[in-house]
Amino acid sequence: MVSGVCDGFIGNRMVEHYGRVAGFLVDEGASPAQVDKALEKFGMAMGPFRMGDMAGNDIGWAIRKRRAIESPHIPYSKLADRLCEAGRFGQKTGKGWYLYQPGNRNALPDPGSRQNDR
Repeated sequence: MVSGVCDGFIGNRMVEHYGRVAGFLVDEGASPAQVDKALEKFGMAMGPFRMGDMAGNDIGWAIRKRRAIESPHIPYSKLADRLCEAGRFGQKTGKGWYLYQPGNRNALPDPGSRQNDR
């Protein structure tokens, strides 16, 4: 198969859709940890929320902003954008979908965060 020139790497474009659906699961009441655990049990090396925290949630935010202009018909959960608006970009800020202690990349649940207490 040949891939044409387009936005992002093939793997990133596939992961974007996993993230979209994962966001809808959280909208419906699942916690990011529940979604990550299910997908890791399925065989993914890392769930989409842990991966977003590792890459930087602001990266996905920039892509969603661009997609809103290019493809306004594609729906996204608004929760990830609200997370970024609060400055929760993941490991680099110590807060994202999870909490991170300085010098440690282990994802810890955030008991004070609405998205992690479901």
